[in-house]
Amino acid sequence: MAILDSKVNCYSCQETVSKRNTRLFNLYGRGNVYECFSCFKGNKGGIPHILSQSKEKQKQDLFCNQCRYKFSSRRAVCPYCGKSANLVESNVTTVDLLG
Repeated sequence: MAILDSKVNCYSCQETVSKRNTRLFNLYGRGNVYECFSCFKGNKGGIPHILSQSKEKQKQDLFCNQCRYKFSSRRAVCPYCGKSANLVESNVTTVDLLG
């Protein structure tokens, strides 16, 4: 006799829900996980809530000391020289660049 109403944990909200009320998907390298339909509807079928929070980095104002280039980016890599060793968070003004 099979148990049809087993309980699993939702990956997004960590609630224990019925397995029938979840969707199964492969999470990038972590294997198969379950997500309840309320979290699925909240995400509108996109990536899970926990992953979407980690991917939503804010843009930072950065300054490359080597290129003397001020830019905003989510990635801490200079678009000109491709290095991140010379970057600092900037509050650099044009007067600082010219002086």
